[in-house]
Amino acid sequence: MVGVDPPSPSSVPATVGDIFPLLLMLAGIVIAVIIVGALLKRWWRRPDEQPVGFSLSDLREMHAAGDLTDVEFRSARDAMVSSLKRQMKASSKDTTK
Repeated sequence: MVGVDPPSPSSVPATVGDIFPLLLMLAGIVIAVIIVGALLKRWWRRPDEQPVGFSLSDLREMHAAGDLTDVEFRSARDAMVSSLKRQMKASSKDTTK
C-alpha cells in the first residue's frame, strides 16, 4: 500500500465527540435568541401609560374606611360616571363613522 494517501479530513466521518461541542454552542445560541425575543416582546407590549385615578371599588373602600366623606364620595362617583359616559359616547361616534 505504498503510495496511498491518507483520507482527507473532509471525507472522515465526524464522531460524537467532534459534533457535541458544536451542538452545545448551537443550543446556547438558540436559547439566547428565544430569551431575547421574549424580553423584546414583553417590552414591546408594555403599556406606555399607567392608568391614573381610582376605580369605583377603590372609592367605595375609601368611603367605608372613613377616608372620604359622603359628599366627597358622591362627588368623585358622579365625576367618574360622567367621564365614563363621555368616553362611551366618543367611542360610539368613532364606531359609527
